[in-house]
Amino acid sequence: MSTFKGVRAATGPVRSAHNHGCKPVEVVPGVWTAHFHDVETDAALKTIVPNCKLVVNSATDKCKTGPGSYGEGVDVLVVDGLLDDPEARKKADSMPEGPEKEAAKAALPQFEPGECAGNAKQDFERVNKAIDAAKGAGASSMIHCYASISRSAAFILAYMMKSQQITLEQAIKDMRAKWDATWPNDTFVEQLLEYEKELGLAVTEMKVSNKKGTGFYIRAANSFLKGIEAQEASEGKGAVEAKAPVDELKISGLGEAINVAVSVAARIEADKVGTIVKVETQYPEMPGGRGCAQIAIIVKRTQ
Repeated sequence: MSTFKGVRAATGPVRSAHNHGCKPVEVVPGVWTAHFHDVETDAALKTIVPNCKLVVNSATDKCKTGPGSYGEGVDVLVVDGLLDDPEARKKADSMPEGPEKEAAKAALPQFEPGECAGNAKQDFERVNKAIDAAKGAGASSMIHCYASISRSAAFILAYMMKSQQITLEQAIKDMRAKWDATWPNDTFVEQLLEYEKELGLAVTEMKVSNKKGTGFYIRAANSFLKGIEAQEASEGKGAVEAKAPVDELKISGLGEAINVAVSVAARIEADKVGTIVKVETQYPEMPGGRGCAQIAIIVKRTQ
């Protein structure tokens, strides 16, 4: 489960400058991002991404491209009217940590609603479907805003979270490894955290593999759902810290570990420790561009 604090630990506290210098990059297979100036024309876009069939423009206030801007065969999805933070707020966020930055943020005026960051979340699903449609046709997508720091990053992170079933914090770590300028503003972070909950990613997850026996994971699942009582240190054993039970546990497995995940969930339900409330199957892309079958089983603790 991601937290705002964890997200900022992943992005770093300082917002990237608009002239960050990151080069166009494929963040995940079939999904690219770039500074708008690098893909402003049809020729520039096709030089960088020859098989691009979708461009998502999430900054219509600064990037004037739209349907037809890149010629026939390239769809342009426009996220109309989505604003980033006001320039004064962005400038303060870009300052190094310290008293001067805190003073600058404290001195910011009360911005009017129309000046503030908008609702990116309402378009997450629309953009996700468009990206999947392009990938289904064997093509790639370019997702950009002006400097591709905040707005476009929010959409790419939302896509990564849904397509890979990973938390926001993990998505940010993975994206920053490719695109160091990743820094969604505070408003978009809150929206992405809400999206994480809607996707069911905010629950505690236990990933299983074939490296350890089913019994090991059954015991671990019981510990999550029943909690652990505190134990004082004794001869040869260290103290055990108490842990409260979780309300829901996601048991997930990839490939051959799917059978392990199913067996563990079935045993937990049979023992009346929890109830299976949701089962999801997917075929996420793995490093190297290959897919792999995956199952995720949500078990709700028996009260």
